[in-house]
Amino acid sequence: NSTSTDLESSFFPYPNENSFRLGDWYWNQGTQLSQRNFQKLLELIGSTEFRAEDVQNTNWTTINHQLGNLDPAETPLATATPLATTDIEEWLDADSGWIRSTVTVSVPFHRGCLRPGPKDYPVNDFYHRSLTSIIRETLLDPTHHQLFHYEPYELRWQPPHKAQDLRIHGELFTSNAFLDAHRSLQDPPKEPGCNLPRRIVALMFWSDATLLTTFSDAKLWPLYVFLGNEPKDKRGQPTAYLCTHAAYFQSLPDSFKDFVLENTGGKLPGDAFFMHCRRELFHAQWRVLLDDDFVEAYTHGLVLSGYDGVKCRLYPRIFTYSADYPKKVLIASMHNLGVCPCPRCLIPKDRMPNIGSERDMLQRQILARSDTEEKRRKVAAARRLIYENQYVVDTPQVEELLKDESLVPTVNAFSDRLAHLGFNLHLILVVDLLHKFELGVWKAIFIHLLRMLDSLKSNLLSDLDYQELRREAECRRRRQAHEGLGNGSVTETQGTTDDKNVRNAKVLNLKTYKLHALGDYAAQIRQYGTTDSYSTQPGELEHHTSKGRFTRTSRKAYIAQEALMGDDPVPNAPDLHYVIGKSQNHPKDITNFVQSNTDDPAVKDFVVKLKKHLLPRIQQIHRENKCTDTTLRTPRSLLECPDDDPSLFAVLTQVIFKGNHIFWHNICRINYTTYDLHRETETVNPNCNHWDVMLLADTDGTTSHPFSYARVLVIYHANVIYTGPTARDYLSRRVEFLWVRWFEVTNSPAGYDHCALDKVKFVPMARSDAFGFVNLSDVLRCCHLIPAYAKGRLHPDGTEISRSARDSKDWKFYYVNRFVDRDMVMRYHWGMGVGHAYAYTSSPSNDSDGQQDEGHLGLGLADTTGASIGLSMSQESDEESQEDDSALWAEMDYPSDEDNDDADSDADVLVDVMYESDEGEDFDGYCGYKF
Repeated sequence: NSTSTDLESSFFPYPNENSFRLGDWYWNQGTQLSQRNFQKLLELIGSTEFRAEDVQNTNWTTINHQLGNLDPAETPLATATPLATTDIEEWLDADSGWIRSTVTVSVPFHRGCLRPGPKDYPVNDFYHRSLTSIIRETLLDPTHHQLFHYEPYELRWQPPHKAQDLRIHGELFTSNAFLDAHRSLQDPPKEPGCNLPRRIVALMFWSDATLLTTFSDAKLWPLYVFLGNEPKDKRGQPTAYLCTHAAYFQSLPDSFKDFVLENTGGKLPGDAFFMHCRRELFHAQWRVLLDDDFVEAYTHGLVLSGYDGVKCRLYPRIFTYSADYPKKVLIASMHNLGVCPCPRCLIPKDRMPNIGSERDMLQRQILARSDTEEKRRKVAAARRLIYENQYVVDTPQVEELLKDESLVPTVNAFSDRLAHLGFNLHLILVVDLLHKFELGVWKAIFIHLLRMLDSLKSNLLSDLDYQELRREAECRRRRQAHEGLGNGSVTETQGTTDDKNVRNAKVLNLKTYKLHALGDYAAQIRQYGTTDSYSTQPGELEHHTSKGRFTRTSRKAYIAQEALMGDDPVPNAPDLHYVIGKSQNHPKDITNFVQSNTDDPAVKDFVVKLKKHLLPRIQQIHRENKCTDTTLRTPRSLLECPDDDPSLFAVLTQVIFKGNHIFWHNICRINYTTYDLHRETETVNPNCNHWDVMLLADTDGTTSHPFSYARVLVIYHANVIYTGPTARDYLSRRVEFLWVRWFEVTNSPAGYDHCALDKVKFVPMARSDAFGFVNLSDVLRCCHLIPAYAKGRLHPDGTEISRSARDSKDWKFYYVNRFVDRDMVMRYHWGMGVGHAYAYTSSPSNDSDGQQDEGHLGLGLADTTGASIGLSMSQESDEESQEDDSALWAEMDYPSDEDNDDADSDADVLVDVMYESDEGEDFDGYCGYKF
């Protein structure tokens, strides 16, 4: 039994348990409050064990100060905290395994300095974790075992229209690198006396420095660790919590210059000296990470019992290290943009323009870098000149030894610790799609295309420049007015400045590493899987976590405070097709809703349409997927039934809403399978511009386009009671559905053959099929619709016909962005997406281009997640509905298909895609999806 003093000390620095629980809520609920955080607070203070007097007199300022002080000697449990045996290393947190170490750098001062010779300089506060402890923690975590792949395999796909199967490259655990490493691990004899299966733990590293705030110099250089045994789509989701912060690298402090001045006699050396010291510090820190425990595990493995209780011997292997180019040369111990600037091969800079040629591809293989003994001897000889003979770091004698391979006189930590085990550090330096292509080569090409566009029509880009927000326009007018005061003096000197305004020709430089790296992508995809698995983008995304934690620190000694922070995973249900809230906090009385919106065309026949939609679904629920009544109406027959059919009303009276209420929700999440067999999640939110969804089109021949599109107005669920002949009981069943406004596809030429995007428009409100209801199981995913700005708004005067549809700002036409991401692109290559199972069962009558070829060949429209939308997208207008509509509806000038027969001009398409609206509308709202 613990005494009261023991209990108090166990919650130090909090005085009691209730104070500790309240402090835990404050510090560990993320950087932004939410309804979930508020609910946890209510549970805390509503607990029967919570006593207000325990927290009334708590000195929170003192406690927070003590939490920020990381000296274990000041805690009452200091004697029980495991400390290291040396003075330069101590444990910070026994649970998370963070260690604070002091790293020593050997600084070489040449013979001309006041105090020549190497001097040791200590760098304190290197916070890191043991790599072996990270592996143990991850494999024993019950949230990881379902995602972890112990055995690699080849993933092959048999296309329905090809005779031979195809190798699918994607995950690291299906890559050639993983398969080769697994085979090489199984070939040698097992450890003496051990018959456990041998498995590989694939380590993937990311490191890049980042600024933690916008207006200060607070920065962090973290090392992120992912395990390649886990799926790449989960590693790319910060909410999956699969990234581990393994270390926070230190840079040379400001006091280092004072240390240098003391030893040189008051004169600072050149940049090469400081660069050498930075390299020495970086690799000294990596030697701490690649400790004896890791080398032992690398050689003999770790015996662990996983979450399933099965023992195996696990061998860590480093597969990739993702970083930008300056960090790559630092990791590889190379000169930045030297004679041979590539960290993977020895091709000289003057041969880089040969990219794509057969000779270049052959040279990449022959001249591939390797961590050879000859290379290590060169580095050792150069270091003897610097440290023993006291030469300058960049003296010609040193450069003569290292220049041919762009080496530097630094002992590489990876080479020092792992080279004798067959590890080649140059193989782990994978390509960087984000920095070198998306922000490098592609950015340069895009700018060049804009310049070409400007050369074709001089005022085309200037027109785009003047699509300003109201605030920007006011600033421009003030600037022009201010500049107008000095126009006289400007015109007088204009003739003398014409020479300075002459535009120079832009020369394309092919001797760059960015362009050279493009030749490695195909080989690395075959070796390691697709680039999204090891791009620097996951590392950049994880910076948001580091920046979010910084807001919870005291801004002093923030690196130590970040090391002790952690987040708990948020539960998710990726196996479900959609996730919607279970609450019923937002009820809506159906009768009151209909009566208060009698003038709203969206609400016309609301109850009838809703019951039409719900009847087959509630019948199916009661039949439990067993079709026993062949006389039941299908969804199509119900929709085609006239609204005044007496038999329709007789059937619909069998559908009853419990309490006469339906319940609305703000958001729902759609989980879908991508073309490469991963599960992705998108959020549908009718309150923002994430409200457009796509479904499979009907197979009744009314349209040749494979998909239908709709705008979600409200997310609902209802507790439905069925009283029909097949009812098992009269209990209510929860049914979720979407209230939508339908788009229809126009007859404009579109698709890959026409180099044009598909164009859609809203179904006119006067038609009875303009609004409807959708089963969430039938939604494929969200879609991105780009307004056709050049065609104008549907209501130029801003008239709002329907409050529910919020149509005052609608556009006449929208383009369907089939290039929003790779999964969307593959949906329009029918049958080519491995994960698009709906395209395998039958062949569509036509593809979106109106013809079939091998690139668009597909085998079906029926999806395992749901049937067709059950709604006709016919082009004929409903004359009876038009007669019943109000005069305002009848006089609406809806765009017809005849207005759209001709293809848009190139200038119209450009303006539609790039313009912002003239009225200063929030165009960014339509850019919620990345291009």
